[in-house]
Amino acid sequence: MKRLLLPGWERYDVRRDPNDHRLDPVAPGASEKFHAVRVFEGRLAEGATPVVMEGVALCGAVVRLVANREFDFGAEAACQACVTRAYGGKRMK
Repeated sequence: MKRLLLPGWERYDVRRDPNDHRLDPVAPGASEKFHAVRVFEGRLAEGATPVVMEGVALCGAVVRLVANREFDFGAEAACQACVTRAYGGKRMK
């Protein structure tokens, strides 16, 4: 099974869905730091909705929300400790 690097946040917000009125988890604002989390392929359902799950990021931070998309190494809000560990200790620019 393939392992993926996905973005995860230490906290999350909720937003009410206008159709079914359920509270859905959403990632915090765009400037909120996010971490890299290793997840086995197939562990998350397909789709754009982030999943509430507790996990440990590459830097050791505990995350509570994971998105089903690739970790963006070049993003300004990406955790630099996670980026460094993902590249085997070499800091990437």
